[in-house]
Amino acid sequence: MGPVLSASAVLKADHRLSAPTPNQPTKILYVISDLSIGGAEMALYRLLSKTDRQRFEPVVVSLIDRGSLRKRIEDLGVEVYTLGLKAERPSPFALFRLVRLLKKLRPDLIVGWMQHSCLAAELANTFTRKRIPTIWSLHSILNSSLPEKKSTVLSSALCRLLSKLPSKIVLVSNKAQRQLGVGRYHADQSCVIPNGIE
Repeated sequence: MGPVLSASAVLKADHRLSAPTPNQPTKILYVISDLSIGGAEMALYRLLSKTDRQRFEPVVVSLIDRGSLRKRIEDLGVEVYTLGLKAERPSPFALFRLVRLLKKLRPDLIVGWMQHSCLAAELANTFTRKRIPTIWSLHSILNSSLPEKKSTVLSSALCRLLSKLPSKIVLVSNKAQRQLGVGRYHADQSCVIPNGIE
């Protein structure tokens, strides 16, 4: 199972998470960098395709306006929003658009899908009147032994600083969870849910 399972478990187990109205599905807002076809993106698509729509109402926000998966996700009956962020030029305007979406959609839970999206979700969440619970779904951790873009290094550093905020940090492997601790993230609320859909 993927992070929908963890969302369900966390909603039951964490008193900080507000329960949805009876007989109303839990609205989960997934924030992802873009919807091009890649491993993590396809994992989200497969997760959405298997989501129990009686229990969960998924919505997807893509930071960048690109990706052939958008139509496939919309064909599942899932709403998709894009923010127009330029990959090479991070903009505060895209962040403000995300803040407006959070206020408009009022999700019960935000799931950041990979590092940049987790950061965007947490920053936007600081501007909401009432903090919305978040889950970070991290599919890889920055490897200091490999060269990385400056934006990726900065994003990782900011995520470390904010890593106390999410209700859960979901990793796809035990190795990734160990890297979380080595990377000086706050790993107390982390758990491992391997990729794969039942």
